[in-house]
Amino acid sequence: MARIQGSLADVSTEFEVYEPDTYTMQIKKVEVKTKDDENGGKDTRVQYIITLEFADGEYKGRKLMDFIEYHKKDGEINPIGQIQLKRYFEAVVGEERANEEDLDTDELLDGDVLVELKISSYTKDGKEKKNNKITSVSPLG
Repeated sequence: MARIQGSLADVSTEFEVYEPDTYTMQIKKVEVKTKDDENGGKDTRVQYIITLEFADGEYKGRKLMDFIEYHKKDGEINPIGQIQLKRYFEAVVGEERANEEDLDTDELLDGDVLVELKISSYTKDGKEKKNNKITSVSPLG
């Protein structure tokens, strides 16, 4: 057991969204997770989690995560997930390299990119929620 050192009374549990804009960010981490399908584990799906860090401005040093679903729930390849993942590779290693078959997510680490953020809204448990959505990733400069 670990005792909390201090009070959490002044800590908000509200999720803070970043203002919509285009930001310079650096890729700090790429995780690959696999999920078994809920229908008996017949299909394994892959999810890429890209952790980005704001490189400058008021959010400098803060992090944002992009969850890319490479497969749909039925196990089929998700074209939208493929497109989003390829955007990262094109921005960091270039279009020619992004089209090769031996890509490795390690090539993305410490890559600088321009990320366009929007705010999206959704309803959960009857409450309106907001989160950031990455709408584009492009090379820096």
